[in-house]
Amino acid sequence: MYHLGTVPVSFAHVATWRMREGSVTVDRKVRTGRLIGAGRPPTEPIVSLVLVAGAALLIASAAIHLNLWASGYRNTKTIGPLFFVQGVFGILFALLISVIRRVAIALLGVLFAAGTIAGLLVSVHFGLAGYWSHMNAPWAVTSLVVEGAAIVVLCVGSGLAVRSERAHVRRWRPSGDAEP
Repeated sequence: MYHLGTVPVSFAHVATWRMREGSVTVDRKVRTGRLIGAGRPPTEPIVSLVLVAGAALLIASAAIHLNLWASGYRNTKTIGPLFFVQGVFGILFALLISVIRRVAIALLGVLFAAGTIAGLLVSVHFGLAGYWSHMNAPWAVTSLVVEGAAIVVLCVGSGLAVRSERAHVRRWRPSGDAEP
């Protein structure tokens, strides 16, 4: 049992402060934990669609890296384990983005994809842990395109989610309060 002000609120329910009504209400239909965004409105369908598309691109990037790892990079010192880790974490981030569908998680996916691109570019231009790659290596250009697309799609999804959240906040603001 958690307390919001003086009103006890069960962990499984969402408490919302409604400015127009001036009271705290408990929405017993919403059953989500704090991690999944309790107290927030559900993600709009278009936002969900865009974020899931970005997650699918992260899955594609992970599949490319796991395929490369399985087809011979697993025997390459340092780079082999990094390909495996990229594949596993790409799948993990994609699942988190698809299930949670919040801006912070989507931005972690953006950072992950950008880090993957940076890793490839560093290995091409400067070498990475003694390993030099080339842009004509198998799947290198495809990987760049997929990860770049993931960054764009997840950024668009994050922007749509922020806009949607701000619209929800404006709906509940009393008419006398102006947004800063």
